[in-house]
Amino acid sequence: MIYRINYIISKPVKDICEDACLHGLNSKRVLDELSKHFKRNVVFKNTMYVGHLDTPSVQRLSVSSHTERIGIRFKSQDYENICTLAHALNVTPSRATALLLEASIKDHDFINPYLEKHLAQNSTRC
Repeated sequence: MIYRINYIISKPVKDICEDACLHGLNSKRVLDELSKHFKRNVVFKNTMYVGHLDTPSVQRLSVSSHTERIGIRFKSQDYENICTLAHALNVTPSRATALLLEASIKDHDFINPYLEKHLAQNSTRC
C-alpha cells in the first residue's frame, strides 16, 4: 500500500511512513484501535488506556502479506512516544512502528486528506 501511495504522489517512502506514524500517534481513532492489544496501562494525550495481560501477543502477528524494511528517522519526542506505545503493546519499538503504520494507513482520516493534499500540490506544479 505504501508503495502505491509513493507511486501516485511521487514522495519518498520514508516521508510517507513518517507522516503516517505521526498521524497515528496523534489520532484517537488509531490509538483506540491499537489499544485492543495493550498489555500494560499507558497514558497518551490525557487518555488512560488500560492494558490486559491476557490479550494475545502481537509480536509475532503478521502485519501484512508482504513486508520490507524501511528506515524512518523520528524526532526524539516522537521516538519516545513510539517506545511508550511499544511498552504498552509489550513489543519492540520497530514492531510498534509497523503496527502503527498499518493502522494509520488504513485510517481514512489520514489517507484521503493526505492524497488530496499531495495530488493538489503536484497538479499545481504541472
